[in-house]
Amino acid sequence: MNKFFSSFAPSLFRFTDRNMALSIAASYTWAAAILVGMSMIKANGLIPYLVWFFSNGLAIIAFGYGATRWPKLYDVIRLPLFRFIILAVTTFTIWFNMSGFLFISGGLKIVSTNWGMVIAIVAALITWSYIVWPRLVGGKVGGIHVSIVTDRLQWMLVLGGVVVAVVITLASKPQLIPFQLFTHPLNSISAWYNAFWACPLLLTALFMDGMFWQRAPYIKTMKPYWQGYGMFMLYLSLAAVLALFQIPDTARWVLYICIFFAAMSTIDSCMAAYWHQLTKKTGIVAGLVCIALWIFVSRTPLLDLWWKLFSWFPLFFVIMIIAYKLMQAGIIKRPSEAVLRAADALPVLGDRKPFSEALRTWKD
Repeated sequence: MNKFFSSFAPSLFRFTDRNMALSIAASYTWAAAILVGMSMIKANGLIPYLVWFFSNGLAIIAFGYGATRWPKLYDVIRLPLFRFIILAVTTFTIWFNMSGFLFISGGLKIVSTNWGMVIAIVAALITWSYIVWPRLVGGKVGGIHVSIVTDRLQWMLVLGGVVVAVVITLASKPQLIPFQLFTHPLNSISAWYNAFWACPLLLTALFMDGMFWQRAPYIKTMKPYWQGYGMFMLYLSLAAVLALFQIPDTARWVLYICIFFAAMSTIDSCMAAYWHQLTKKTGIVAGLVCIALWIFVSRTPLLDLWWKLFSWFPLFFVIMIIAYKLMQAGIIKRPSEAVLRAADALPVLGDRKPFSEALRTWKD
């Protein structure tokens, strides 16, 4: 397995801009994103879908600009309040991606709901296992490092799968799904809210995302964020094609396999993010507890819950900026160095050093 991963390229174990961009795109590609777009066109119309579409991608740029322009924002997310918020978001993200298998099973009509549950649990346990024991996939250091390494293969499978699904769909001469610009007339505050609030929600969402903050110390310029944005928007554009047409059965199977790897890339990043928020040992246990608890919430309509809970992200972001200003003024005490230190599988390095050097300098 070590030879397998090493065969990709000598730069595989380096924190290059390209590897970080691939990791950003792969981690941000949630399992149910394709079907969310499909359902949004039908439920709300083309314009709300386009708001969601462009805001989704620009969220990467918004976070990248904030993290590189104001790197001391990292100090704020290590405060207890934001560690709690990010921990809750990380848990919800794992649950959402596991529930994505149930959502997709019904939406694509591939497997039964019960089998969807089994597949979701198996996928989550696989990611938990190689994050804890990286040698299972040829790695040497677990946590965030093995997540970044595996993101490369996962992203190629996800993007390649969507391309194949689009080709099969278009080759079948599919029927265009009828849609409206707005499904609901904009004659109330709630209608405007449902149509356009996705923009501020998504543009601030990644500031509450443990996966992105865990990667931020390793990225010093906007280049990886722009590259990751381009990769993600390519994927989202291909997914948009699938949202507009009736998908044939063969393409549904390809898409299901593709979404399996999309879910794994996000879940393994979340498992690593637990280490960052809770320290390594506690994070390992938290990952298993999260998987077990999902069984009890698996039937909950998490998409509706996502919309209701995450609608508060813009407010959380405003509170974050206020806390940042107060910390700069010395009114709020800066977290200790022990708290600021990344409690994951790598030190916070000032530059993109080779993996071998990172391994020598890492302290558990």
